[in-house]
Amino acid sequence: MREIIKALKDIEPKTGLWQKIYLSDWFDVIYRPYCRVWHFCSTIKKMFIYFPLIWRDQDWDADFLYEMMEFKMERMLKALKEGSAEHDKDTLQALRICARIMHRLSHRWEYHDRIWARHDEKWGNIKSRFGPSREDGLRQWIVERENVKTPEDEEQERKDMFECIEMEEKIVSRDLKIFGKLFAKYSRSWWD
Repeated sequence: MREIIKALKDIEPKTGLWQKIYLSDWFDVIYRPYCRVWHFCSTIKKMFIYFPLIWRDQDWDADFLYEMMEFKMERMLKALKEGSAEHDKDTLQALRICARIMHRLSHRWEYHDRIWARHDEKWGNIKSRFGPSREDGLRQWIVERENVKTPEDEEQERKDMFECIEMEEKIVSRDLKIFGKLFAKYSRSWWD
């Protein structure tokens, strides 16, 4: 083996494009081109994987940001579980919780359905209609519920409605705070 290395080192450099080849150059000759081809192919594959998500993306709404972050975090979680590095259970659990929070934020109706189900059960399903035209040409939007019979019921339903809105906002804010704390603490350890 030493003779081969010595013979390769003693090769005279050729003129033009060819230069003296050392064993350390095999890394550049074989491994780097392979890595570049592999990276190119995996990038093309990722483009197809991300395409449906990017296609639905809109720039005016945070819901799409949450959806992208959820998608990326789910992919990271899978890669970290299948990767070669050993990760602390707390680190992976934090990533899993962050991905779930992003899922809830990108699907806001989950908050809405969970909170408003009790309200709808108590006051009945919502019915809406437009009233007659006013003098200014506008029409009033009238919202009614089946179980609202008196003005007192209407006042109580309105209070309950605002409580539901507040509760929904508190839960969303709580989730965002939890996400922020977990992301700040663990995101730098989400690598393989």
